[in-house]
Amino acid sequence: GLIKVGGDVRDSVPALYLVKAPMKRYCSIKISESGWTPVHESIKQACVEHDFLFVEGAMSAFTGLLNSKISRPASTLEVAASLGAPVIVVVTCDKEGVEGGLVNVLNYINVLKLLGVNPVGVILNKMSTSYLTEEDKLTIQQAFKNVDVKVIGVVPSLKFERREMMIPEVEICYTTFCSQAVDVVERYINLDQLVELAKTPKQVNVDYTVFVEKFKKLLTNYSYNFS
Repeated sequence: GLIKVGGDVRDSVPALYLVKAPMKRYCSIKISESGWTPVHESIKQACVEHDFLFVEGAMSAFTGLLNSKISRPASTLEVAASLGAPVIVVVTCDKEGVEGGLVNVLNYINVLKLLGVNPVGVILNKMSTSYLTEEDKLTIQQAFKNVDVKVIGVVPSLKFERREMMIPEVEICYTTFCSQAVDVVERYINLDQLVELAKTPKQVNVDYTVFVEKFKKLLTNYSYNFS
């Protein structure tokens, strides 16, 4: 099953087409005024029909946390916390290179942990691996091992003959999209490891006011360890 945080379900359409599943109200988790179904009700309904659920976030996991003018939950991070869900971080490494992408995602993982959310895996996307030596690759593996996060996939920058992967969802040729998507996943994502990291959903009572204050305190007291 596939669920989207927030109301922009356009992102879900290609994936739902791929698994031949209809769009239902539980497919959109309500955050603030965006979306359809409250988080725990969404998961409850989805679990009746599915044995395995992907919950796709909206923008950054942190987006919305500092907006005091909207109702809670208002961010992907709050949704993850309220489910006690294992989190897979997908980082895009094309715009700032492998090095910048790695620094960003390791810092991202650190902040998630400090906030009590559980990052368990990472997918390095659009990653140029041509110049990496075997020593470099071992260094990357060790970096994630040190923070107890599995590298689930390393997806290189891919070139497609057609534009299906870059155009609006409503214009995608889904037959071609499905073929390319399945090929990419089977070649570059460790699906067995992904399944092993999944956990049974649970309802966690999160005090969102306290959660946001903890985030603010983290921002103003953030420290770096260069040991």
